[in-house]
Amino acid sequence: MLLRLSLAILFLSALVVASYGGRNAPALATGQTITTIAGTGTAGFSGDGGPANSAEISDPGGLVVLERAGLPTDIYFSDTGNCRVRLISGATGLISTVAGDGTCALSGDGGQATSARLNQPRGLAIDAAGNLLIADTGNCRVRKVDALTGTISSIATACAWGVAPATNGHVFIAEAGTTCRITLEDGTVVAGNGFLWDCGFDGDGQNPLLTALNQPHSVTLKSDTVYYIADTENCRIRRYVANSDSIETFAGNGTCAQGPDTTDLVGNPLDRPSAILREGDEYLFTEGCRVRRIIATLFVTNVITLAGSASCGYSGDDGDPLFAQLNAPAAADRDSYGWLYIADSANNRIRKVFDPSTDPDSDNVPTGVDNCSLSSNPSQVNTDRNFTDNTPPSTQDDYTWINSDPAGDACDADDDNDGLSDAAEASGCNGSGPLNATNPDTDGDLFLDGPECTLGTNPNNAAIKPSLAACAASGDADGDRISNQIEVCKYNTNPNNTDTDGDQDGNPAGLAKDGCEAASLNNDRVVNSADQLLMVNEINREPTPSLRLRSYDINRDGSVNSADQLIQGQFISTPGQCP
Repeated sequence: MLLRLSLAILFLSALVVASYGGRNAPALATGQTITTIAGTGTAGFSGDGGPANSAEISDPGGLVVLERAGLPTDIYFSDTGNCRVRLISGATGLISTVAGDGTCALSGDGGQATSARLNQPRGLAIDAAGNLLIADTGNCRVRKVDALTGTISSIATACAWGVAPATNGHVFIAEAGTTCRITLEDGTVVAGNGFLWDCGFDGDGQNPLLTALNQPHSVTLKSDTVYYIADTENCRIRRYVANSDSIETFAGNGTCAQGPDTTDLVGNPLDRPSAILREGDEYLFTEGCRVRRIIATLFVTNVITLAGSASCGYSGDDGDPLFAQLNAPAAADRDSYGWLYIADSANNRIRKVFDPSTDPDSDNVPTGVDNCSLSSNPSQVNTDRNFTDNTPPSTQDDYTWINSDPAGDACDADDDNDGLSDAAEASGCNGSGPLNATNPDTDGDLFLDGPECTLGTNPNNAAIKPSLAACAASGDADGDRISNQIEVCKYNTNPNNTDTDGDQDGNPAGLAKDGCEAASLNNDRVVNSADQLLMVNEINREPTPSLRLRSYDINRDGSVNSADQLIQGQFISTPGQCP
């Protein structure tokens, strides 16, 4: 009977190991490749607005990925040495700053995050609302960047190294330095007797408030009452479970050294684990010179190396990640395609481990995203970033620049020329439902279906107007006081032509014809006191800046105000511009 039970357990264990796939799939050596996606290896700051792999970064200390349905993975990382948080766009490969102005200090709460000041930021997380949480370590703060407004605020005063949002709204904070404890954003201590100025190790099985931790750099949650701590200088990963009300060692034996891949979680050393992230029954963590993974199920427990070799350094790009060298990796995260992203701190690089078979055209967009429903062809890389075929072809995928030449890729036909492929329209955009491939403005709101989808709005609903952050003012080639971007994105016009629709509105001088048409709010093709009265009523009705961007917002700057009245006044003061 015992023999049968043992065999059954072994059989089930084999099934569990064999069944792992997708996000939890082991990153086996065979078939995996490591590459650098940001940083040159030289510590510095440069490159915003350009390719991330040509930019300089400094000591990246935190990293988190953000996925939205059907979109390439965006990577946020703490550019710790530059006192910024930066973003690598999954769609374009371009790098930008999302928080911090580069001066290491504390300021900016209540304003735009890009104008605020951070000090040695490290751990990052994204909460359920999409807000970015930052362990602003040098300022002993936890700060939040609002996903909708881009404003920054302080939500906790704590010398945070790592942050983890809970489902109940709390934020767990790993405090290193002199306190050595885990707290909540409201100041509640949940683990560690650091309030006694006691950082160290005094055994397992104790109440969490009586247990000593030693420089915990990270915390991750299995639930709101089960959490795991990277107890860095104790060279252990510790676990708290509410029903036992005690802290125990989950992995590591307290010896600080590089241990082997093993099925024995607590019998082997760890090399100062610095970041831990839970993914289902797996736990991704960084230590020493490696990124590793723990599997912990009813039948299987093991520790496996995902990237990094026996020695620290820099080597191995475009090769097997298990033979590559990392140097003090500070954080790691994976996306749903199993691609692993690493903040390779001392190498001043962000690196990626992926399976090339999931990216057959080598455009850095996985096959799961790279398909006709998103207006790209996974077997070709011929793209046209300027709406015409480039010579030689760009290495960026057509997904990046949705409107592509039909001759370039199999999925790019755009019959209505609205900037969205027929294939994408047939499948819908961002959950909006099927669009009409022969009608560039399905909902009749004077905003083309393609830009509406691109900006995340619903082309089938005339009541929903998009945010036009992507259409910010960028010059006025034809002098009609409507920016080039607005003319292209909002009106589908040519910024170098004052009468793009050829209806000869305007005077013979050709001044501001497109703008004149836009300023005629009642569509009578004349700009006069009737239009001004409509504008005054709108301003009185909605005195604060409007985010709905109605037709009254002529310059599309996000508000209905005197700037729009000035544009009207220009046309009225020059009679005859509109028939």
